[in-house]
Amino acid sequence: MRRGKADREIRKQQAETRAEERAKRSPQEQIELLNTRLGAGTGAARERARLATEIENSSKKSVKKKPALDDKPKTRASRRAARNKRKANQNT
Repeated sequence: MRRGKADREIRKQQAETRAEERAKRSPQEQIELLNTRLGAGTGAARERARLATEIENSSKKSVKKKPALDDKPKTRASRRAARNKRKANQNT
């Protein structure tokens, strides 16, 4: 491997193009590419597991729940005030 600045720049550009190409592929396409390169189910076990979870998560339709009145105060002072209010209600 060459270690000059020009060679480093070339490797950096090549890595960027590979990353861009990978970003364009879907998880299913990436698994198919791994199968053609390495064989079906062999090698890249962690990558395959990560891709499988991505596929599972994308297939499940996530139902977003509406936040219920945002009970948690945002600032430290407001959290303290809410805590003191709860304690006062408990004591009475």
